[in-house]
Amino acid sequence: MDGSHLTEAERRELLKHRKSDYPMPPGALGCFLSHRAAWTRIVSCKDKWAFVVEDDAHLSSHSEVLFAGTNWIPENADIVKAETSREMTEVSASAIPARNQYKLRRLKAAHRNTAGYFVNRSTAERLLELTSQRCDPIDELLFNPKLGVSTALTVYQLDPAISVQDKDAPMPMGFEQTIIRDQDPVPRVLMPFGPAKIARELTRIHRRKIRPKLLQWLQISQFKTIPFDGD
Repeated sequence: MDGSHLTEAERRELLKHRKSDYPMPPGALGCFLSHRAAWTRIVSCKDKWAFVVEDDAHLSSHSEVLFAGTNWIPENADIVKAETSREMTEVSASAIPARNQYKLRRLKAAHRNTAGYFVNRSTAERLLELTSQRCDPIDELLFNPKLGVSTALTVYQLDPAISVQDKDAPMPMGFEQTIIRDQDPVPRVLMPFGPAKIARELTRIHRRKIRPKLLQWLQISQFKTIPFDGD
């Protein structure tokens, strides 16, 4: 769906349900509505699993092995993110064999973009309910625990990934980007100062430096950039 075709009244009505500080330009609105439309179609189908892919995605030439069946997907999985955004994320240190060179790890932190993911039919129905009163960037809703939706789901990350957006592909085709937004939200509150700022900086150091090293040492998590199986 093209968010630029929405009327001003339609945009205002959607943005009433915006819960985060992430901007929602027309492209992001269209993407949000497109994925909800895809989930609606999935719910009406008989297949247990579906693959949602965006029109600017590149797929690995080896990916067909994962479309030959779904018995490699764990029973408790709601979503399998098949894409990499080429950004650092947190996944489980332990991995489940999928097929051939592919493994599955639990996704434990934000991993943006929605160019390719497997979704369970019953999960698609849940997502329609969970997002019925939401209007935020679809990748943040699905793959950023801070927004609360993915915490209600069991999300796995395919490692290596089989999907990547054109802008992140080894040989990009130059598809026009319809969603151009800042990755970070625009804060609605004033930045802290004094003791509050010191506390914030200490928390940031713990989150970015101490916690990752501790969890990797304990072999609980890995902090890595998911590779694309086409590099």
